[in-house]
Amino acid sequence: REVYYWDSYFTMLGLAESGHWDKVADMVANFAHEIDTYGHIPNGNRSYYLSRSQPPFFALMVELLAQHEGDAALKQYLPQMQKEYA
Repeated sequence: REVYYWDSYFTMLGLAESGHWDKVADMVANFAHEIDTYGHIPNGNRSYYLSRSQPPFFALMVELLAQHEGDAALKQYLPQMQKEYA
């Protein structure tokens, strides 16, 4: 399946509205892994996207997750949020 970075935020909004917080949490964890691995979230999940990204949405994704999980989500993903803006 093809995944695009900022499109995923809007998918997460729908998932959250539908109560699928487990999927939102999994998506945030996957994007955090991409930041840890590549230093940023690539535009998409194909190798030819590794050199480019889209406007930063990771902090918004974490903020959305924090609506359900509280400040623990913000604390957990703070290093990746800082790295995305570094």
